[in-house]
Amino acid sequence: MHRNFKISLVCFAGVMILSGIINMLILYWYGNTVVIYVPGPVINLLDRTGLRKVEMNNNKAGEFIENLSNDGRLGLQDEKMKMLNKRNLNVLGLSNGTGKSLLTQISELEPLIEPDICRQHDKVLLAILIFSNPSNIERRKVIRETWLSDIKTSIRYTFVVARKANSDHKKELLEEIDEHKDIVQFDFIDSYKNLTFKTISSFKWIMTACPQASYVLKIDDDMWLNKKALTSVLLHGALKGAIGGNCHRGESPIRDPENKYYIPWRSYPYGIYPPFCSGTAYVMDTQVMKSIVNVSKDTPYFPLEDIYVALCMTKLKAKVINLYGFNSVHVRGNPCWLKSDWLVTTHEFLPFELRRIWNTQCYGLNPVGQVRHQFDPQIGGSLHLKRQQLKRLNMEQMFRQNAKMNLRSGGRRFVKNPRLNFN
Repeated sequence: MHRNFKISLVCFAGVMILSGIINMLILYWYGNTVVIYVPGPVINLLDRTGLRKVEMNNNKAGEFIENLSNDGRLGLQDEKMKMLNKRNLNVLGLSNGTGKSLLTQISELEPLIEPDICRQHDKVLLAILIFSNPSNIERRKVIRETWLSDIKTSIRYTFVVARKANSDHKKELLEEIDEHKDIVQFDFIDSYKNLTFKTISSFKWIMTACPQASYVLKIDDDMWLNKKALTSVLLHGALKGAIGGNCHRGESPIRDPENKYYIPWRSYPYGIYPPFCSGTAYVMDTQVMKSIVNVSKDTPYFPLEDIYVALCMTKLKAKVINLYGFNSVHVRGNPCWLKSDWLVTTHEFLPFELRRIWNTQCYGLNPVGQVRHQFDPQIGGSLHLKRQQLKRLNMEQMFRQNAKMNLRSGGRRFVKNPRLNFN
């Protein structure tokens, strides 16, 4: 019986090897049309042998170019880039006869407008890149009045915008730039498909504008940011040589053409994405950011900027850490929960919601208006009220302990959150 088992095992192995060889031959002759039928180990083998390299770089030029702006081009005003627009641009990273990818050429353009945010500061712990649309004037105003209003000298920030396809809000934007001097503007159309260009351009700019920064945070302008909680994470040192945020592993590309995040098979012929952090907010060591900029010169364009950063991180073999407190969804809770030590970022807040959170005075995890008496065992009072306040103080202690445990484990420990409602 033992002999029969060995024979069966050898036969099974032979069938699998033969199947792999046949699939390799099919893929070699027919290219990407049958990539969905090829097992993962065979794909990895083909990548190592270089058999699929030609197929990967042979996509049709300009597959995503039609979505980059309203007029089907990047809309660049610079004369050099106007010449580039007339060529057969391949946004997937081919050289276009210049020896450089389109992504590299765009990131090398000088900004139209740039602020001086770090020159007078010798030590900078964190530089914040707040991605915004030129027309989001009210959002930027509210952020300045809320979670940026008490910013310390060790934290520097700038809003990152590109150009509008039309002249709407142009005058208001120029007035805002002149008044606050905290906006960097790049010379391409500000659109969702251009986020990868925007990301690499802003990374390259902050490298020269604020080289003394230890960490860089990329965040959207509809986010709530708890700077105190984030500073605790950074001072702990868990992000040295890494990128962290609300990170995911084993996520599959969306193949539905009607979906905003649609990626066709011929552009990404794999079943899962590499580990990535949600583009809503992620923080990284400055050295990692510099490495991303360097490796982007040889990394083909990808329309989803968080996945593009992940592809660069995979080349660098750098760590991706899921950090406790980073949320890429809308968390519904009373403002004091959102301002507590265990929550760093939350997504999809309107300007009036940010004001409500910021203006709420808290006692522990409850607004001051809901706490009529502070607990003191030496004074009289309702036994029920004392129990309620003791329970609240115990919850605060539990949240702080959970956050510390998560940091010690490098962000890999998942602690059950309290009951919150998610949209």
